[in-house]
Amino acid sequence: MKQTLPLLVALTLASQAVAQCSVDSTFAQSGPGLYPQGPMSPDCDLLASKTVVGITDTTIANPLGGGDEVTVYLTGIRINAILGLPAGLTLETDVMDSADEEGQWGYWYNSGDVPEQSSAVGCGHIVGSSADWAAAAGGGPNSDGVYPLEFTIDAYVESTDNALLNQFLQPQWLSALGDLGPGAFIVHDTLVILPGFNTIAASIIGADNADAGSSYIYSTDAIGDTYDWTVTNGTIVSGQGTDSIEVVWDVTGQVAVNVINNACSGTDTLDVTVINTAMAEASRTRTVVYPNPSEGLFHVLLPDDGSVDVRILDMNGSVVRTERSSGRRSLRVDLRNTPEGMYILELRSATGVARECLVRN
Repeated sequence: MKQTLPLLVALTLASQAVAQCSVDSTFAQSGPGLYPQGPMSPDCDLLASKTVVGITDTTIANPLGGGDEVTVYLTGIRINAILGLPAGLTLETDVMDSADEEGQWGYWYNSGDVPEQSSAVGCGHIVGSSADWAAAAGGGPNSDGVYPLEFTIDAYVESTDNALLNQFLQPQWLSALGDLGPGAFIVHDTLVILPGFNTIAASIIGADNADAGSSYIYSTDAIGDTYDWTVTNGTIVSGQGTDSIEVVWDVTGQVAVNVINNACSGTDTLDVTVINTAMAEASRTRTVVYPNPSEGLFHVLLPDDGSVDVRILDMNGSVVRTERSSGRRSLRVDLRNTPEGMYILELRSATGVARECLVRN
């Protein structure tokens, strides 16, 4: 008969057959199972390493009857079959060199002698090309990228703690014991391959408002092997090929980054408004803000009565408030519900762009 046991097989997702799975020895003293626990998903290396800790013994009902239980000493495990893998993906292990016709994925054997054994620790990996992984993304029985996997795990029985049973029991695999053994274990796990699994977040961090001729730092916290930056209407002064660049702006433009991390990639763009300093200074002479500093309520006399787009930004460049003034020569800026500190008042009209520093006490 078959029985279910917590996972005994370690799987590593790999893009190449030569890839080696990773054994985490910190799990060696854990109970039999698959570590870390949880569904498997490919990362940018198309690897999702897990470590297997084998089983040394288990308790079964005495097949000779009598109502008592028998401890069965198991000295090794193997995979007999796997069901549920997406097309094009196959299983390999770190013991493939021990494979034969009966154990096509090889064997994991415990160390030590019965009953003082140490559990076998090993791993395996599911292998496929980038195209195979991409084709499997979002598939599965429910078309949600979730693939239930079923493994048939066999264990080698060396002996038991029952002398009478040992007379009938020859050391062999559970699957060959018939009525004398519990049969092979059925083990379940889940492979999750979501659309976009090979896409990484590559957000650009930096000012989206800049002064012409001044330098600014732009960076991304995405981890990659290569970083390709492009700047429109500005010059990259330093940092190309790294996660951070220095840019000197000419006029309003854009900064973009493409990050590549093995099989993964990610892009982001940031529009940057560049102010011509001379134009801003000319406009600023006709703009009056009072009181400044204040406890949050500011009055602004505008340079003309045309349409003016107003933005309030904090010192990190985040927009706190926006509004549009048309046909007025003054407006009121209320920051009483914002934290104390410095803010930037940006006024944009047909005559140019002006900035004023607001101090909220």
